[in-house]
Amino acid sequence: MPSDTDFSAAGEEPPIPEIQALLLCDREVYDPRTGTRSLFGIFTRVDVESFPAGFELDFYARLTNANGLYTFRLEFVHAVGT
Repeated sequence: MPSDTDFSAAGEEPPIPEIQALLLCDREVYDPRTGTRSLFGIFTRVDVESFPAGFELDFYARLTNANGLYTFRLEFVHAVGT
């Protein structure tokens, strides 16, 4: 199996990651002593009057099948009718 950095050198594509969880929250804290993460103020929805909105959010993503370096883009869209 190739290492994290030599998929392209071997002419292979890295595996496509699958999202197991994506959570938006007020704050995420990592404890290096225990290796655990704590999420505070988890949102089920975000209501704003217009975009861009002026507040900060943290997000936590749990992925599987990721091996190597990836670039991700997160888009927030207006869900009409919800």
